[in-house]
Amino acid sequence: MTTQQTQNPHLQRIHGELRALIADVRDSFAGLSPEQFNWKPEPKKWSIAECMQHLLLAYGRYRPQLVKKIKDIPLPAQTFPAYRSTYMGRIFMGFVNPDKFRKTPAPPMFKPTKGSSYPLSFQKEYLNYLEELCAYIQKADHYNLNQVKINSSLGWIIRFNLGDYFEIESMHNRRHVGQMKRVMQKEHFPKST
Repeated sequence: MTTQQTQNPHLQRIHGELRALIADVRDSFAGLSPEQFNWKPEPKKWSIAECMQHLLLAYGRYRPQLVKKIKDIPLPAQTFPAYRSTYMGRIFMGFVNPDKFRKTPAPPMFKPTKGSSYPLSFQKEYLNYLEELCAYIQKADHYNLNQVKINSSLGWIIRFNLGDYFEIESMHNRRHVGQMKRVMQKEHFPKST
């Protein structure tokens, strides 16, 4: 997929992280069998498929806001102040930061469906979401990242700015892709046939 270069340094970095993540997901999970894709290391631990479902459920809460706030209409080039994270954004980043791992239970609305089995085609849905997120990052290049507000997935009272939102998405995905890769390293992970 050909992509335009983003001008905003914050968006440029996040876009690069997500492009690298897309390539990593394709390389790491492409050859999985349905059994491997749905295998759980323990009954209360998530499978690779369930991690993907969790990320899709979370994005589903934000996507309507992105559709509404980031239009396809190109905006005139303007100079905006540098991105500054908000207090609430930093709190959310603390929960999802892949480099400072701390166990945080997912809210019930973002937990995978218990006992579900997912087809391998579900990986494509996850990759499509990451591609769509990259497209929104590119569209947001001419927006004031500090001014556009996003309601958190937990309710409209908690808000952060658009720059925070993209940072949170990148961190959240990198955190769970790391989790998916650790599932594959478990001792009893099913062998390829």
